[in-house]
Amino acid sequence: MWLVIAAILSADFNRFEKNVTDQGRYKIRMQEKEGFVDASGRTVIAPQFRLCTRFSEGLACCWDGPKAGFIDRKGQIAIPFHFEGCGEFSEGLAPVRRGGKWGFVSADGLIRIEPAYDNTRGFYNGLAVVKVGGKYGFCDKKGDLVVSPRFEFASGFSEGLSAVLVAGQCGYVDKHGQMAFPAQFDDCLDFAEGLACVCNKGRCGYIDRHGRFALPLKYGWSGDFSEGLAAVGASFGGSGFIDRSGKVVITPRFRNAWYFRGGLAAVERQGKNGLKYGFINQRGTVAIPFIFDMAYPFVGELAYVALNGRSAYINRKGIVVWQSPSP
Repeated sequence: MWLVIAAILSADFNRFEKNVTDQGRYKIRMQEKEGFVDASGRTVIAPQFRLCTRFSEGLACCWDGPKAGFIDRKGQIAIPFHFEGCGEFSEGLAPVRRGGKWGFVSADGLIRIEPAYDNTRGFYNGLAVVKVGGKYGFCDKKGDLVVSPRFEFASGFSEGLSAVLVAGQCGYVDKHGQMAFPAQFDDCLDFAEGLACVCNKGRCGYIDRHGRFALPLKYGWSGDFSEGLAAVGASFGGSGFIDRSGKVVITPRFRNAWYFRGGLAAVERQGKNGLKYGFINQRGTVAIPFIFDMAYPFVGELAYVALNGRSAYINRKGIVVWQSPSP
């Protein structure tokens, strides 16, 4: 049950990460303020905001004191700071909070959907998850509820289906709110490259969009497919990668593994200096050495890492282009 909650909570991150371009801006934090650098590591927006989201569709949501608004890639205010909260743009709209409720704004700063929802998760495939009275449903870009709020949780649409929680079980609904197949899994992830990870009784596998098992429930854990491969935890220990047929492409020998982005994946293994992250290519060959305390997938040209207790960005050659000052 914990995995389904974590999976749904991280669904926006996963879905956004796999489709976002770098927008030429990467968030940094210095002295409790946030700003942005470009792909060379040069500061292009000085740290001055309390918090910021990533850039999406040319804009980033930032907080200046208690109020939030949007800036452009030059750091200029694009939408005034008069919201209680805001999120990333997706499909032309971004969630904003006003009067304790959430609605949506367009890039020109106009409210397109009046704040009326308790929470929302942004637009994907033309619909947005919204929370009303403790239940989750979906609205369209007019703000009309097209799927009534009746689910315990919902992740948002990916490849035409959304993972939902019904009576403690995970299943999938279509854009009409109809169950595509019965909610019968303990845990599940979004569809990616035609398959979705599902789990029952501590074992995970993959189903297709018809609810048929493409790969049986035999993995200790498994992640989304990306660039034809998925990270899985073998029942005998260790994490590796499989292809869509279930063939082991990279043998399970890592403690942790992210998905592939641009031919590289961040993985963790035990070494002489303890647990460290590095990056491998799709042949399983080390592309960037295992020297990082933490590492995340590449977004555009850079990947966010932790090195010697400091935040940093590296390029695809493993060169540090920016690193936070020493504590």
